[in-house]
Amino acid sequence: FDVDGKRTESGIWHFDAHQPVLTIYDGKDEKFVWQIEFIDEQMVWTSELVGEVLKLTFEKDTKIGN
Repeated sequence: FDVDGKRTESGIWHFDAHQPVLTIYDGKDEKFVWQIEFIDEQMVWTSELVGEVLKLTFEKDTKIGN
């Protein structure tokens, strides 16, 4: 959604039941595959795209109680 609340993109996600793999399908027939791992208090998503490795790191926010 954009700042005005209008939907700009859509897609589907699938989390593999047997291995920590998240696959995201966007509305343009593209597929993004992420390996998920937990390191200390962080969740790390790793994806390899055209020979480059992209890592996203999420930290737990204790202010919201999660």
